[in-house]
Amino acid sequence: MISTSKGNFPFVSFAFGVILLMKGALCCVGQTPERTWLRVVTGDDSIIEVDRTSLVIDKNGIVRADFRTTLASREPTGAKSSETYQTRLDNVQFDTKSDRYRITLTALLDASGKTVVSHIANDANGWKAITGTGRLLFSAASQLAPFGWWTVKSYRYASGETMRGDDPTELTSLVGANLCLRLSYVQAFNKTCQSGLRAHDDNE
Repeated sequence: MISTSKGNFPFVSFAFGVILLMKGALCCVGQTPERTWLRVVTGDDSIIEVDRTSLVIDKNGIVRADFRTTLASREPTGAKSSETYQTRLDNVQFDTKSDRYRITLTALLDASGKTVVSHIANDANGWKAITGTGRLLFSAASQLAPFGWWTVKSYRYASGETMRGDDPTELTSLVGANLCLRLSYVQAFNKTCQSGLRAHDDNE
């Protein structure tokens, strides 16, 4: 039988489970179907998009997502390189506790979509404050699934059993309920509580 509680807000853990099971996420940089890219920034010489399926929630308040920058014209991959690229794919990691971000993986693609240069960051001190464009990227990432509003369609027990006709009202009333998951809070059943995703660890 599912039974969870947190303070005066029952079923919070259950709500998290429902939301997180609704949507999977990719965790590597790579070209994905065009329908998964959402526009984030439109500039004079480039467009930045985020892959709506790429959000990963790591421990210790870290989230990451994949971003694509498409240039209006090709640029050299390096000062002394004859190779050019027109698309840049970045896996960006955000530290939600300290408002910092860093790029952990980059791939440069030519006009045909072929990867010409890839780079994995190994600088543990490469964090930057989330400001300017970084703030726009963070805002986009924090709105990807599983964040946002969800409607509970069904539930099941930890044993794998599905809904039954004699289930208690506290469970059957979940069906049709709207849940909202954000970085800093969960809102469900007309109540709001801290989500823990952006909260500091107890031992800090």
